[in-house]
Amino acid sequence: MEKYTLYIDEVGRGSIAGPVLTAGILVKNNNKLKHTYFDSKSISNKKREFLYEKIKIENIKVYTGTASNKEIDRYGINYALSLSVKRMIKKIEYFPDKIVLDGNYNYIKLAMKKNIYVECIIKGDKINNFLSCASIYAKVTRDKMMIKCSKYYPVYDFDKNKGYGTSNHYQSIKEFGLSDKHRKSFIKKQSF
Repeated sequence: MEKYTLYIDEVGRGSIAGPVLTAGILVKNNNKLKHTYFDSKSISNKKREFLYEKIKIENIKVYTGTASNKEIDRYGINYALSLSVKRMIKKIEYFPDKIVLDGNYNYIKLAMKKNIYVECIIKGDKINNFLSCASIYAKVTRDKMMIKCSKYYPVYDFDKNKGYGTSNHYQSIKEFGLSDKHRKSFIKKQSF
């Protein structure tokens, strides 16, 4: 009988603008990856883009889910992450027998009604090749979303900061106010 494992990593948890995004690598019967991947935070943009293209030719299925900045403000970051995974799983043809999650907290259970076995691996994106793969796919996919968003909100430099709270980003907020892409619950007035 075929067994499916879904390896999940998230990106955008600490951002002050834009969505949170989860990427899942669906693996059948413990298949191996052809390439070696790395934690997306530990490599350059150029290397991430290169490996992102390699992911497309692996014998795996990759899925993503998102939750908006408004949902993050309304429900909190962990519930929003769970929503993004729920949306991702709805796209999957084969429901996974197991989920392997990067991190130490099973946020998936917050919005999921179906009971599923979840294994959490602390710093998993550094030690598990599938989680590293998910990490790169998530980061590049969300970065592309924020670059596109920057065209509509050029004053915030989303193409450069990807929605994270840099000093220039806070200066733009001070000058122009918040956009409808900002997470109001993440922005403290004393920050700018």
